Amino acid sequence: MFPPTSHDPTKDPDFENLGLVLVTLHQAVIPYLSNPIMLCDFLTRSYGIVGVVSVMALSSLFILVTQYGLEYPNFYEKLYGLLVPSIFMAKHRAKFFQLLDSCLKSTLLPAYLAAAFAKKLSRLSLSVPASGSLVIIALIHNLLRRHPSINCLVHQNNIT
Repeated sequence: MFPPTSHDPTKDPDFENLGLVLVTLHQAVIPYLSNPIMLCDFLTRSYGIVGVVSVMALSSLFILVTQYGLEYPNFYEKLYGLLVPSIFMAKHRAKFFQLLDSCLKSTLLPAYLAAAFAKKLSRLSLSVPASGSLVIIALIHNLLRRHPSINCLVHQNNIT
């Protein structure tokens, strides 16, 4: 489906079609497949492409991970890597932040990952527009509420 990895997919004429497919895949295709796991190679390759394609692939990949039991060990690592200031200017940023919040809702998310996301989001809030900072504050609040073990990042009783 994809050319060799040395090829820049953004220069491919079918790159726009890839975006159109990824935007609707989670709603228009996955629910009707008898074995949606067969899309995992396509989605993981798409998720590996830098930029807005990763954001568009996130939706479908998240469905495969949460509803169909796909094991994707680098999922949170890649999600963490998507947190850059330019994501606040992306076309699909609202959907991305909804998905980010959904991904971070999991009670199976280890405390060290929740803490890493809270710290990354905190640092990111210093370099994004004010509207982006409001979204970040809400995400951090949700993380602190859902994962009480990381409250030590903001509340320290013993100051030495």
